[in-house]
Amino acid sequence: MDVKAIEKKRNRLSRSYQLWSEYKRMCNGHMPEEDLPSKLQYLSKLLEYQFLPHYFGSPPTWRTILRKLNGKRTLPDFCVIGPIKSGTSDLAVNIMLHPNIMPPIAKEFYLSDPEEWRIFYPTEQQKNEHASRHGLALSPFLAPYLHSAILIMTPSYPISGFGGRTIGLFGL
Repeated sequence: MDVKAIEKKRNRLSRSYQLWSEYKRMCNGHMPEEDLPSKLQYLSKLLEYQFLPHYFGSPPTWRTILRKLNGKRTLPDFCVIGPIKSGTSDLAVNIMLHPNIMPPIAKEFYLSDPEEWRIFYPTEQQKNEHASRHGLALSPFLAPYLHSAILIMTPSYPISGFGGRTIGLFGL
């Protein structure tokens, strides 16, 4: 993959964060009057947000509902966790640039039951097709919080939840 292709993919993966940040600045009054988008620009960005390939927060509800109809979904193959404001978003984007990585639809989701995470990950068929093209298909759990990893390690959920891999505080 050349530098331009990598930069294009990086921009696609981080676009939801850019749109969300701009929206929050606009709503909180932190955007200068001359930078405010017109109604058409605002609607255009709202529509763009609905069809992004990856979200840093929750995806639109309609996307989640449709994903439930697509077949059996996988769980993450490995975890990358870290404290808030420690660069996890940048690390997540860099990991997702790798051709063997199939990113989840959302980076951050706050669900304590790993079975509920499946909706954010590719289907088994998508993963198999990706593996046949690229040799390997892995999906990460990328989160800036440690409590989710600790919840996974509690006795209420079997540790074999990630394809039999052992879960530790530093990943699988």
